[in-house]
Amino acid sequence: MDFREKVEARKAELRQQQEHAERERAGRTELVREAARAEAEQRLAKLAPREQVETAKTESPALTPHESQIEEELDKALDKRAAEMWSDGENLTMLLLFLGAIVSFFAVGWLIGLGMGALWLIHLRIVNGKYKRQLRRHLAAA
Repeated sequence: MDFREKVEARKAELRQQQEHAERERAGRTELVREAARAEAEQRLAKLAPREQVETAKTESPALTPHESQIEEELDKALDKRAAEMWSDGENLTMLLLFLGAIVSFFAVGWLIGLGMGALWLIHLRIVNGKYKRQLRRHLAAA
């Protein structure tokens, strides 16, 4: 046998081994998926009858008026606390954006002023949202 023939034969053998290993991996993955699906269905069947599960998937839980009022009060308190957490740099940025929006609205052009006002609101929501998420994580951990 020629050296090249030996190399080609070895390559073919390695390809066959690799294909066999990939088929085995795919088979194991499919078995794991089927087992996980069956286990999930069993757990779901134990928790609630199928009719209740199907209705729970389609219906979203609505908040009662009392719960929505509590949620609103919590959101207001988080807004207030988040505003207290702002750094000096964030406060300065907000002030400059606000003043720039007012000045450019009257002095430069109303379109630029509205654009800066929009930037001011976007920055306000981003910074306040960051601190509100931190506070919610802290409350959830406590």
